[in-house]
Amino acid sequence: MSTVGLIVAGGDSTRMGVDKALVEVAGRPFLKWVADALAVVADRIVVAGREESAHGFEAIPDPEFSVRGPLAGLAALAATSPSETVVLVVAIDQPFVRAETLAQLQAHCDDLPVVPIVDDTRQVTCMAFPTGMLHAASEEA
Repeated sequence: MSTVGLIVAGGDSTRMGVDKALVEVAGRPFLKWVADALAVVADRIVVAGREESAHGFEAIPDPEFSVRGPLAGLAALAATSPSETVVLVVAIDQPFVRAETLAQLQAHCDDLPVVPIVDDTRQVTCMAFPTGMLHAASEEA
């Protein structure tokens, strides 16, 4: 199962005042934590958002959509016509995401998205999404 890791780094970081990708935890930036977890399970890693937030990774700019966040990132990825079968979506501000968690999401992603639920809330900032459904994300964005 070929997989693309999509790091959602859109937004202006107005509340934080700095680029979230570079915020450090335990001496490493958020981007490095998330990318390292994705690298264990993904064949390719891309960053959706402002190009300057990609910091050396393949960048997919967020066009102006009516929505923001993971859905906008998925729609931006759809425009690139990825060849992979699964998209693992992780928000840039999740430095503690584990490769094991991503592998479980990936393993269960067939025809429908796999979204963890914590306390009855869907955690859409960390999910697996079949690329065959990317057109639906584009239509919603």
